[in-house]
Amino acid sequence: QGVDCCLAAHIWPQLALGKVGIKSGPLMAATDRFKIFLKGRGGHSSQPHLCDDVLGAVAELALILPREAGGRMNPALPGVLSVCCIQAGHTFNVMPETAQLWGCCRGFHPEVYLAWKKAIEGICAGTAAAYGLEYELVYMPGHGAVNNDPAISNAVGRAAVMTVGAENVVEPQLSMAGEDFACFQEEAPGCLFFLGCGQDGTKGLHSPEFIFDESVLATGCNIFCRAALEILRAD
Repeated sequence: QGVDCCLAAHIWPQLALGKVGIKSGPLMAATDRFKIFLKGRGGHSSQPHLCDDVLGAVAELALILPREAGGRMNPALPGVLSVCCIQAGHTFNVMPETAQLWGCCRGFHPEVYLAWKKAIEGICAGTAAAYGLEYELVYMPGHGAVNNDPAISNAVGRAAVMTVGAENVVEPQLSMAGEDFACFQEEAPGCLFFLGCGQDGTKGLHSPEFIFDESVLATGCNIFCRAALEILRAD
C-alpha cells in the first residue's frame, strides 16, 4: 500500500562472482504445482488379473506428462513441466491400490501458464480411463512471472555501473526458476537483479553444499542505495 516501486536482488551462481545481471521485461517464470492421485484395485502380484495396474499408470503419466502437456503449448513461448516425486506401493509382492505423482509447471506468458491445468487434466483423464482407475488432480496455482519494469531496470542498471563498472553489468538469460517477488510486482512496478556468485566448484542454488562469497551482499546493498537515489532523482 502506497509503494511507488520495489527492488530485489537474488544471488546467482550462473553468473561469475563480481558480475551483476539486469534485464528489462520477463526474467523468471511463473510457477504452479500439482498432485495427481490414482486409485484402483490392489492385490497380490500372483493375481494381476484381479488387480488394476496403478503402478503402470503412474509410471506412464511420469513419462508422457512432460512431453504431451508441453506439446499442447505454443512452441514459440517457453514453458516446462517437471515430474519430481512418485509414491506407490510398499513391498515387493503386492500391487498397490493407490499412487501419487507430484510435479510443477512453469512459463513466462499467460498463454502458457494459464493453460497447464487443462492440459494436465486431459492427459490424466485419458490415462485413468485406459487403466480403469479413478483419479484426482489437485492443481495449486503459484505466483506469476517476474517481469521487470523498463524504467526501474534502467535506474538499477545505472546504479550497478556506478558500483561494479560497466564491464561487469550483463544481461542474464531467462530463468525457468520462479521467484515470489512477482507478487510484489503485481502491486507496484519493480526490478529484480542477479548478483553473480559463481566460482570454480560453486554448487547450484538449493544444493545442501551451496556456499557463496558473502561480499556480494555488500555489492547488492550498494546497488539498492544508488538505485533508490536514481529513482528518486528521476521523480
